[in-house]
Amino acid sequence: MIEPILKALNKFNITYCILHGWQSLPEDLSSDLDIIIVPDNLSALEKALSSCDGAKIIQLLQHETTGYYFVLAVRNGDAISFIPIDVATDYRLKGRIFFTADELLAGRRRSKYFWVSSPQVEFNYLLVKKIMKGYIPEHQEKRTTKLAHELGNEAHSIVVSLFGHTTGNTVIPLIQDGNWDILKKNFSKLRKVLLRQICKRDPLNPIRYRIPELNRLWQRLTHPTGLFIAVLGPDGAGKSTFIRNLGESLPIVFRKMDTFHLRPGIMGRKNSKGPVTDPHGKPPRSLFFSLLKILYFLLDYGLGYLLKVRPKLSRSTLVLFDRYYDDLLVDPLRYRYGRPLSLVRFTRRFIPKPDLFLVLDVPVETLMDRKQEVSLSELKRQRDGYRKLALELPNAVILDGSLPIKEVTRNGIEASMNYLRKRYQERHRLWFRDTKSESLAWLSSVLFHSPKKMHFVLTNSAGYNNEVQHKTETFELLPFKDGRGYLIPTSSRRVALSALNLYNPQHRKARLAKNILAVGLRAGVAGPFLQGVRLAVQSDVTASDRGRISLPDHIMEVLAEKQLSFAVSSGTPGQHRKPVIQALARNGKIIGYIKVGWNKATNALVRNEAEMLTRLSGVNFNLLIIPSMIYAGWWNARFICIQSVPEGETESAPRKLTPLYTAVLKEMKAFHTCLLPLNESSFKVRFSQKMEHIRSTYYRSVLTRGIHLVEKRLGNLPLPFQFCHGDFTPWNASLHNGKLYLFDWEYSNFEWLPGWDLFHFLLQTETLIRNRSPQEVYLKLRKSEIKELWIAEFSDNRCPEKQIFSSLFLLYLLERLAFYASGDDENLYVIKNLIKLIELFILEEESTQWQVV
Repeated sequence: MIEPILKALNKFNITYCILHGWQSLPEDLSSDLDIIIVPDNLSALEKALSSCDGAKIIQLLQHETTGYYFVLAVRNGDAISFIPIDVATDYRLKGRIFFTADELLAGRRRSKYFWVSSPQVEFNYLLVKKIMKGYIPEHQEKRTTKLAHELGNEAHSIVVSLFGHTTGNTVIPLIQDGNWDILKKNFSKLRKVLLRQICKRDPLNPIRYRIPELNRLWQRLTHPTGLFIAVLGPDGAGKSTFIRNLGESLPIVFRKMDTFHLRPGIMGRKNSKGPVTDPHGKPPRSLFFSLLKILYFLLDYGLGYLLKVRPKLSRSTLVLFDRYYDDLLVDPLRYRYGRPLSLVRFTRRFIPKPDLFLVLDVPVETLMDRKQEVSLSELKRQRDGYRKLALELPNAVILDGSLPIKEVTRNGIEASMNYLRKRYQERHRLWFRDTKSESLAWLSSVLFHSPKKMHFVLTNSAGYNNEVQHKTETFELLPFKDGRGYLIPTSSRRVALSALNLYNPQHRKARLAKNILAVGLRAGVAGPFLQGVRLAVQSDVTASDRGRISLPDHIMEVLAEKQLSFAVSSGTPGQHRKPVIQALARNGKIIGYIKVGWNKATNALVRNEAEMLTRLSGVNFNLLIIPSMIYAGWWNARFICIQSVPEGETESAPRKLTPLYTAVLKEMKAFHTCLLPLNESSFKVRFSQKMEHIRSTYYRSVLTRGIHLVEKRLGNLPLPFQFCHGDFTPWNASLHNGKLYLFDWEYSNFEWLPGWDLFHFLLQTETLIRNRSPQEVYLKLRKSEIKELWIAEFSDNRCPEKQIFSSLFLLYLLERLAFYASGDDENLYVIKNLIKLIELFILEEESTQWQVV
């Protein structure tokens, strides 16, 4: 993976050089990759690293104010390796700034296809770095001596500049003769000389170093870069071996590793008598002493976290706990705790929580083989207790502990990587701010065939007036934290108000904000709340050229309209992100909506929508209105689909399931249904294709476990595969004359899973609108009225409805997981919630006693 990483740096036009150790590249990377870049290129470098196929940034340690230690996780089949890349915009250490970026980049030269430092810089840098750190490996000793010989008098000048004449004249012969044993014994003295010489040349150097350090140190305290994992599981689950293997597999990702058993051990001596052979041999303590035990645990965990665990996390340490406080809820007798358990649950609120719980789940028969001193009934009770606890904890991951230990460890690494990747995404703003200009640049690359000639630019951007024609379109930008953005044309207030319909908020606060913005646009005072944007057009672009290089102009040619305005939604970032354009007449009337595909995935989606709208064009539904297609075709490798809008006023669709929704779903089911066994359906074929593209072994293990259970339950039972919208949600619908106007058909299918649209509607509204947790969603879905609604409206009389409802919902969740996990841009938050829901349904399915006949 080193080769594509280095080539990505060139692709993004980053000014950089590799400071040392580049001779064996790209075939071999003996340590971390030390790179110096100009400060302005830091965001571009992060994007270059993120663009490498098969590699994900999972960790970033800011070890100095200008020093960034990236760790990339790289997949090679089922194997995972880690690549460390140490990036700096200057070189500073131990209170001093030694070199600027310009000094380190001076004289850089090309080796193969990447840039490396000049011999003078490499010699200077290696000498300072190794003396300041007090350690130099043998191969760098040889390299530094070789450089000293090659540079000759230049090396002497460099050393004298660093250490002064007296010390420098002593040091240079030792380096040239390779007398590193003598040098290493004097590293501490040389370090002091280096620090003094810097201050002589630049007395303010320490101040420039210290002031920015305050912010970095505060950030490390408030956002620690270590990882706190607790490993749980019944007796015989293999926790000790798993913890050892997990720690040995992540040395590059963290600075250090430390393990604890049960508690931090800040109070009293910890038991070190070895493994417990009879965990329930002693009777539980009385209520009084049980209460004292809880108080003891509370103090130990609280003080231990503050004095032991948190400082380690701030120093980028992997902290692993073998068992944790939550074990009391599953196995109180092990700790001789009497009742009540309600106190354990109450006290748990005040116990510091690990970042991640990894729960090893092992079949009872396997546990019995490993732990024969514990009864079968007790092992079953423990296993059920840990599984229920894992489903209750929001940050717990269940791992199949019956697999070979290498596979269990790999799945544990995957789960840890997912957490780190999600944390990195959440903290991204601490180091890199996504600028509005970058979002506009992406839109420009999609909507204009020649973005250099036509592109969107912020009105306060320097220099844009020099490259535009006299007349250009202007917009207001409505940005969102999740990366979405809306361009609202400002040709008139009426047009701007109509363009605001492109934004369809669902949450109460967002709807209120939209109404306030509408009032501002109507009054002409919304400008201070929005960002001005102008379409910049180079002076050599003629009117005849615009339809060839500008998609909006091409749309006007297709529609035979010369005076149109356009509002644009950039879509949510991800592999399926695509712009949606709203075409408006000068009086504010909406002419149509245009979907724009721009890569393989989005082109396929827009084509599917166009084909479905064509097939449905002659179908008359009683309660359902479908957009008519005005035009579909290719433009510069982009597939576009122009759709109509209903005549007259529309209003927002309800945000909860209503009789109109269920009636429409029933009408769609009646339109087309086909009875097929699961394994003969196109649904199963597409599901299997997605499975083949999933790189994560952990995701595959969850999916494999779930699909095997579903296949066992359903067997060869014929299922009523149905006509399906695919993304049936309130934000893809509106009300028109008492009917449901349903748009966004890009995920539609003629023969899809029975009840899919109902399942999707319920899951999306519960999670995205009501912000329910997976446990709350599960309880909602298990309510009898939901099952009865599905049976009454969407099932088929030839199936045993009550038996297959849970299996079909589980199958829906499995497909959703396969969809998100098979893409390049994993939505880790959605995936985590899906896995939690899947585990809840699997637990229910495995506990069900009926068998399909």
